[in-house]
Amino acid sequence: MKFNQNTKYDIVGIGATPLDTLMIIENFPNGREVHPTLDFICSSGGPVGTALSTASKLGSKTIMIDKISDDIIGKSILSDYLKYDVDTSYIQIEKNKQSASATILVKKSTGDRAIYFTPSTTTELSDISPFIDVIKNSKILHINGRHKQILSDAITIAKNYNVKISFDGGANRYNEFNDLLAQKSDICILAKDFANKYTNEIDTIKALKIIIEKGSYIAGITLGDKGSYIMDNNYNIIYQPAFKQKNIIDTTGCGDSYHGAFLYGLINNFSLTQTTQIASAVASINTQKLGSRGNLPNLTELKHFLKNNYIVI
Repeated sequence: MKFNQNTKYDIVGIGATPLDTLMIIENFPNGREVHPTLDFICSSGGPVGTALSTASKLGSKTIMIDKISDDIIGKSILSDYLKYDVDTSYIQIEKNKQSASATILVKKSTGDRAIYFTPSTTTELSDISPFIDVIKNSKILHINGRHKQILSDAITIAKNYNVKISFDGGANRYNEFNDLLAQKSDICILAKDFANKYTNEIDTIKALKIIIEKGSYIAGITLGDKGSYIMDNNYNIIYQPAFKQKNIIDTTGCGDSYHGAFLYGLINNFSLTQTTQIASAVASINTQKLGSRGNLPNLTELKHFLKNNYIVI
């Protein structure tokens, strides 16, 4: 895949960013008694934001488009992006509103999650004008369906300037609008649930072929601990098993970090096989601490992990 050269940014993302409060617990609540937590962390989440944080920590130059408020939640979200060197210049701040947040309970024995989400009260982004230049000056536009009022215009701008479109189709996120986004994407990586509905096909290989036939250059289906499949537009198939860990602390954000690492690999001209290995490795590493961005590796740490698994990039 060829990208625009001499762009200011590698990846521009459009998405929504909640502040996640994650707690590891023995059992889900069943009554009014006080329940102790085994571990606790508060950090930013969101599929697009976590993907950008992942790519940025590996060395890509990324920038986020979003809208949050000036409350303590919004300030924490901005601070977290800066920690990963994600440019926040195009995150709009709306005063006297509430930024999005989520409380995530993670059952220690199984990793199962219960999520309580509080949506933002900020108004939707509706004008693409402030973001035209930053989209034009990026190699990839990464989206997942949030801020839908500006997405059609963003995609048109991207296509007019040869900016590749990457779509993250998460589990339980399939709808008619996201179906259209997937069709317009160059890089279309979907959770199994989304892929089944998008293609009306339960067979993974057949579904990948349909994704390509719908117009994507690269198709992917992620299967959690069963690995992932990638297909290019010549119908070459790559199966990448998940890298195993002795203990899984938390799987929150693993798919999001997979996307970010995958885009990093493509931008840096790794082969599609290497790119898939990079993405799978980063997702595995990220299971070792609590939070969607709890254990994102830098490039040195990634190479060390891959070397220990007999892979050199």
